[in-house]
Amino acid sequence: MVITDQSYAGFGTAEAAIAARLDDAGNNNASTDDVVFVFLNSTTGTAQMFFDVDVDSDNNVDAADQIATFSNITNLTDLAAAFSADSFVI
Repeated sequence: MVITDQSYAGFGTAEAAIAARLDDAGNNNASTDDVVFVFLNSTTGTAQMFFDVDVDSDNNVDAADQIATFSNITNLTDLAAAFSADSFVI
């Protein structure tokens, strides 16, 4: 999942937003969902990718691992472009 509509101050706030979106989508089992997500960290000014084994457990860093920092992606426009369908060849 790539969040391109807003940035977040850190992993915990991004994780909470994802859990809320999953719950809003009618997924009552969001707490059991494993998620890999990319978001723009407004504190560091870079895009980051995380894997979270328990997305519904807010700020539970023990259940998450940072996979990558994209130091060349520093705004939402670049994030959306980098992860657009045009960026991948299947």
